[in-house]
Amino acid sequence: MNIPANRNDIGRDFVGDWLLMIDDDHTFQPDLLRRLLSHFTDDRVDIVAPVVLMKGPGLLTSIATTPADPDQWPLPLLTLTNQRGLQPVHAAATAVMLIRRRVFERVAPPWFEHHPRGYGHDHYFCLKARAAGCGVYCGFDVSVGHITPIALSPVRDNSGQWRPNLQIILPGDQAYTCELTRIAADGLMQRFELG
Repeated sequence: MNIPANRNDIGRDFVGDWLLMIDDDHTFQPDLLRRLLSHFTDDRVDIVAPVVLMKGPGLLTSIATTPADPDQWPLPLLTLTNQRGLQPVHAAATAVMLIRRRVFERVAPPWFEHHPRGYGHDHYFCLKARAAGCGVYCGFDVSVGHITPIALSPVRDNSGQWRPNLQIILPGDQAYTCELTRIAADGLMQRFELG
């Protein structure tokens, strides 16, 4: 699957004043579109993304901040502290992104492509949009969930009380993959029939 090519096809063929892109590994509230659209009352806003955490522990987002060195790679990512409201950002991931039509008119295609230095197609799209005079923003009042595998297990806290413990399974976690393989091979994995 060539995701940048798919995004370019969509950018070329869509009709309307704006385009909402949503990746398939995100969860969101029913009013997501209304909340993102509310930021378009500010004419400086051409691209707006909600807050999305990276797949990993902590509060590291998929929002790129302005690097100290313009040639820095990879782009520094923003860690959430106390950001609020609508704020300009250096770049954002297309996890969920609302884009005005004029971005596709100001930036020459291909809009989505990987940068030779390794920037992802989404961050590179934002950099090209900013170079064309488009405003890239994050609505810190809107957040979106990022789906990732987790393991849930009971643990005792310091007082001896049980509490749930969530362990994020990162892509490429070999211990997790080996354990799933062992469970499946031993016939211990429950089988669910859909019907």
